[in-house]
Amino acid sequence: MSSISIVGERYLDRRHRGWFLLASLAANLVLAGLILAWVVAMPAQHQSMVVWQRDILPSLSPSDAAIVTDATTRMADAQDQGANSIHANYSKVSALLAVEPLDQAALERTLDEMSAIRGNQQGEVYNAFFKELVALSPDGRAKILAALQREVRQWRPPVAGH
Repeated sequence: MSSISIVGERYLDRRHRGWFLLASLAANLVLAGLILAWVVAMPAQHQSMVVWQRDILPSLSPSDAAIVTDATTRMADAQDQGANSIHANYSKVSALLAVEPLDQAALERTLDEMSAIRGNQQGEVYNAFFKELVALSPDGRAKILAALQREVRQWRPPVAGH
């Protein structure tokens, strides 16, 4: 017998099957945990503008880093507040759709409110970004420009239907 067949027979022995199952289960749990940690650590899709700026904070001067930190905090807050308001309005839409006859006027008001929320949210984000850009030093603006150009190169259009 070759050493491979001896090792193979040994590991196929009933006494060792439990250990292999346990090791396989442990490996799968570790892999699942790593994937879950990666997904949880991913930034929210709507905060990509915040993420790439926060990524360059260590390269900025202390005064520029403070400006970027303040702006990205305002952007993230506006995005979170908008997302929460939109979610609340989706609950209103669900409630309206559950009742017959459909209150078309209330549905239209709710959808108009959702549109206004998104517009206000974008306005707040862009206002914070504008104030940030004009307050930064020329070196800070150059670093934002380089990071923004990287972000533009990495951007991919959304997949249709998603």
